[in-house]
Amino acid sequence: MAEFKGNEIRKSEGVIAARSIILGAAAGITICAILLCALSALIVKIGTLPADILPILTITVGALGAFFGGYFSVSMYRRRGLITGLATGALMFAAIFITSVISGTPDDAVGSLIKCGVFMLLGSIGGVVRVNKRQKVKRAHG
Repeated sequence: MAEFKGNEIRKSEGVIAARSIILGAAAGITICAILLCALSALIVKIGTLPADILPILTITVGALGAFFGGYFSVSMYRRRGLITGLATGALMFAAIFITSVISGTPDDAVGSLIKCGVFMLLGSIGGVVRVNKRQKVKRAHG
């Protein structure tokens, strides 16, 4: 039987991936909240907006949050950008969908599928962008 020492469980690859996905989704949702606050301040300043444009704006804000959530999660995990970003976008969608169902304002099925696709697509794009970003190499003076 294998023996585990104190920190081996915390350092396993699955735990690191799960932690980075959860923190990336939390960062993406935080970015969504900040952008929605800024958007609501803009709407108050402008006055009224057509009701048709609000779903487009909320999906756009969610997409930006998913992009940065995927980017952030891959910056911690540093590998598998597509899968990590995809999982981050899916977790963000699940959290926002469950919150909307609990609050009593569920979207229609087509709107939910569109949001799910957009969140997962932009999360994976953010992950791929981050994993392909080159690291700066520090040169030693000598």
